Amino acid sequence: VFVENFCGATALDLPVTDANRPLLRCAYEARRSSELPVLVRYFREQDVAPVPEAKYLDVILYSREQIDKEDAALPDQEATADERTPWGIISIKPQDVDHEL
Repeated sequence: VFVENFCGATALDLPVTDANRPLLRCAYEARRSSELPVLVRYFREQDVAPVPEAKYLDVILYSREQIDKEDAALPDQEATADERTPWGIISIKPQDVDHEL
């Protein structure tokens, strides 16, 4: 679901240009200890400030069925608290376009 940015969330991505290329950093990161690290590239916010406000928010929803599958796949994670909720917000991504990236 895409909505206009109503809360001032800043962009999560910036174009790499000749001017900011020297500020680009790389690291290997894993979201969880059970996952293999992957290469990520990023700018530190203080190096590229001010970060522009995003135009849209991509609100990512999972159905109850998908949430249950995700919970089952992660044995070290507690089950979702309210099992009657038919949908759950999984992520909110600030971005400049109103479609999937």
